Amino acid sequence: MSSATLKVTKRDAFGKNANNRLRMSGNIPAIIYSHGTSTPVTVNAKEFSGVFKGVISESVLLNLSSDNGETTQVFVKDY
Repeated sequence: MSSATLKVTKRDAFGKNANNRLRMSGNIPAIIYSHGTSTPVTVNAKEFSGVFKGVISESVLLNLSSDNGETTQVFVKDY
């Protein structure tokens, strides 16, 4: 089974205004939940929509690779 990989970057700005600025610049604000912790990240909107239409559903694992080289497997919980 093949899995898709998306590049993510960690974000420091939070709130409605910061998220709207991210969306206007072509990115999607996202959160990775894991064992009681959460990590806010951004995903490129074009890259995500291209992969989402072809491969991703709520029951498929997705690989997220971060700037520092870490790879995390996630489910898309809500879009």
